Amino acid sequence: MLNGQWYIADHPESQALNARIGQVAAEFEVAFREDQQAAQQVLAPALGSFGEDSTVRPPIYLDYGDNIHIGDNVFINFGLTALDVVKVTICDYAQLGPNVQLLPPVHPLGAEARAAYLESGDEIIIGRNAWIGGGAIILGGVYVGDDSVVAAGAVVTKDVPAGVVVAGNPAKIIRIIEA
Repeated sequence: MLNGQWYIADHPESQALNARIGQVAAEFEVAFREDQQAAQQVLAPALGSFGEDSTVRPPIYLDYGDNIHIGDNVFINFGLTALDVVKVTICDYAQLGPNVQLLPPVHPLGAEARAAYLESGDEIIIGRNAWIGGGAIILGGVYVGDDSVVAAGAVVTKDVPAGVVVAGNPAKIIRIIEA
């Protein structure tokens, strides 16, 4: 699945990939209870990339896993949903609060196309040292700039420049971060 290309969401190959990552996520959650650091190595091989000294806390909900790219020193709190029908990149030193949703999928407006399970997606990039507050929703096609903060509960529908704080639904710049 590439950015902007339509595909059939319930295709057997997609279903098999989804089942695989669901099993990995379940194993990761069990392993996390025993040894949080060792559990990262249960999850990491199922992802597109997983940087050094990064931590993910379960549960985690993914579509496929191999479109997720996590940089170095990233922290992801409990309950991440990342529907990785296309590439989702979380750059070095980013932090995601609990229950963050990264939602790249795009569905057609026409009822017939939706009924045929057509779906597309637009890439999401969370910049270096960005902080995404708990419960925030980032929609497809969004780039969150380096050193920016997305407030808890914000719904981000457009790119966020570097070094700002955004909040609200839809998210708007409420402050520039002074260095």
